[in-house]
Amino acid sequence: MTVRDRQALIRPLVVALGFLVCGAVVASVALCWSVGWGWQDALETFVLTNCLMGASFGLCGAVIAWHRPANPIG
Repeated sequence: MTVRDRQALIRPLVVALGFLVCGAVVASVALCWSVGWGWQDALETFVLTNCLMGASFGLCGAVIAWHRPANPIG
């Protein structure tokens, strides 16, 4: 399998997983607001920090997987 073939297989998966990460962050924030939590409650229960970490890890992984599809880190 050539690098171009691998990129053609990996890139749609990267996009789908990127949307999944964004959806998880949005769902977490929406659920916090729906139960009436403020920023302090979300911070104390680590929802806010976990969302920020998940979004940043997902973004970094997507960039690596997009440009280097053979790299297992991405």
